[in-house]
Amino acid sequence: MTLRGNFTAFYFIELLSGILTAVLFYFFGDIGLLGLLLFFAGLILTLKKDVDEREIYMSYKINSYEGALIGAIMALTYFSFPEANWFYVFIVSALVVRGIIGLIAFKMG
Repeated sequence: MTLRGNFTAFYFIELLSGILTAVLFYFFGDIGLLGLLLFFAGLILTLKKDVDEREIYMSYKINSYEGALIGAIMALTYFSFPEANWFYVFIVSALVVRGIIGLIAFKMG
């Protein structure tokens, strides 16, 4: 199994980095942004230069689902938890939601 061009591995790393970032934000505050280093490392290790049409289509599909879900999460956060830090919620929800949707999309085809 090669890592370069493996989108399943990329979305799994994105999910893990979202969970790690949430834990680090909870315990350490702003220093939790260091959890994003795992995401950037996964981005560098897994993406390839030339992607085919199927991968582009799947990425657009994932982005549209992600946008809808993050909008719902941010609205829920606004009305239910107005004192929450929006930046933290957005970063963590974007990584986790995109990781889950990406894993589902690339596993189901």
